[in-house]
Amino acid sequence: MSRRKVGRLRRELEALRAGKYSLKTSELVNFAGRVGRTRDLTRGKEPTYKNFRFPSLNPLSIPGHPTINPFTANSILDVLESDLDRWDDWLEEEEKKKAREKKELAKEGESSDEPNGKDKKLSQ
Repeated sequence: MSRRKVGRLRRELEALRAGKYSLKTSELVNFAGRVGRTRDLTRGKEPTYKNFRFPSLNPLSIPGHPTINPFTANSILDVLESDLDRWDDWLEEEEKKKAREKKELAKEGESSDEPNGKDKKLSQ
């Protein structure tokens, strides 16, 4: 997942939120899949979707009815939005980690260019 994809998913989420009065279950299930949720078959009667990338996130139940109550749809969209927030946090952590590694590699490169004490003694 990239920042660009997260941004595109956020715009799509807003479009879904605008049409919450006519949302279908399939639209929510498809969007949940794009956010990283997959169906968890080990849970009760209602279809439940779990984010296996971030197991700390709560499971999400999406009713299997043809149409969904707008208030229920809004609640589901709120959970999916929090998933996108978690993706943003993860991407930020990854960027910081890469920047830190790049900085450490640059430091190692600088220190290997400088002769150490042993090399000075050998050349004299």
